[in-house]
Amino acid sequence: MVRLFTTTPAFAWCRLISRIICVVMMMGFCIASSSARAESPADSDAEVAAAADETEEKAEEETDENAPIEIPDGTAEELLEFANETMRNRGRTRESVIRSARAVVDAGTKIRSLDDVTLEMELKAIGLQMPALKFLARVDQDAAKELEELIESFADDDRPEIQNFARMEKLATEVRGARAMDQDERQKLVDEVLQIADESGMNAELYSLASQLAGALGAAEQTEMAVSLYNNIADRMEQSDDERMKEMASRARGSARRIGLLGNEMELNGTTAEGEPFDWSEYRGRVVLVDFWASWCGPCRGEIPNMKRNLAAYGDEFAIVGINMDRTIKAMEECIEKEEIAWVNLVGDEENGTGWNHPIARYYGVSGIPTAILVDRDGKVVSLSARGNRLDKSLEELLGPPKKVEAPEEDEATEETEPSDDAE
Repeated sequence: MVRLFTTTPAFAWCRLISRIICVVMMMGFCIASSSARAESPADSDAEVAAAADETEEKAEEETDENAPIEIPDGTAEELLEFANETMRNRGRTRESVIRSARAVVDAGTKIRSLDDVTLEMELKAIGLQMPALKFLARVDQDAAKELEELIESFADDDRPEIQNFARMEKLATEVRGARAMDQDERQKLVDEVLQIADESGMNAELYSLASQLAGALGAAEQTEMAVSLYNNIADRMEQSDDERMKEMASRARGSARRIGLLGNEMELNGTTAEGEPFDWSEYRGRVVLVDFWASWCGPCRGEIPNMKRNLAAYGDEFAIVGINMDRTIKAMEECIEKEEIAWVNLVGDEENGTGWNHPIARYYGVSGIPTAILVDRDGKVVSLSARGNRLDKSLEELLGPPKKVEAPEEDEATEETEPSDDAE
């Protein structure tokens, strides 16, 4: 699933793991190839000497690249800039990324050890140090132990601001395990999230954890608890001194509205791609799939063959309404022509918003696509994730067995994918 988010230092480090795996595999291939060449005898003494010189030069280069980055002396501000620059220029090889992450961690340690370091600078140093150390912990056991000890030191610190780092790490672990909890444990976790928001204020990290928890509650069919959490978080975001949090409050309200749709009617209005006003009442009496999508979203396009198959199987009993989240009409139109999409699409505009700011997407707090909402004949929402087999099963429950039609070709893009730098 492609999601709306802001890239964080933690994501910047952790997203490199998949790339590193590919690099390691390539390195293994190169080593194997070099070994095979080494078995062939040199044609002359000159070739042997040249090969030896080349090997020596490469070894020297690798030694320089793998050598630890020296942490300079300087003020807290200078060291913080050094850490930021090191992270920006971390490279793409496994060795260079690990080397850079280690330097960021060590620079953070050095900043915190300065006699005249302010609390503000120390918090900034930890903010860079933690993501880098989390990354290292995933590839090195010693770093994992170092991370554990660092978090323990935060918990033992006398300053509440430092203690909060340990508290947030504990909260993140609990949120990841929310689906396995019983109802009382989940309510206790919700209360803890709100308590932290009251004591420390809302920030991007806490909002992200609250959203994850609300998602887990929704998946566990504890809809009321999830809706309440989102609305309570929105209350606190509206009172925040952080302007970005205030702006995001409406999206949290929208998420509460979307999760609360199950069993209720969905409001839908706007303008079609043809420039006509959309009449939602015309669809009453049919099962309707409301599909939030964009031309650049691989999983969205990968689901199109299945959607077409179901349209052919159920005829007039089933309809699709697309909510297009492209930034331009042109991008949508090119995709519609290529994919031969025949159903209605509602579009945004410059005045009311396009892309992630499409009015309907904002109203329902849609922050990841594809989002596929299924509405029954009476206009009541029956599913918030009607894709693939879930769509097939829901339609059969509502409309009976489908008419046999030719199955669409399988497309790997139907699998959920991580967001890329090109996603809008």
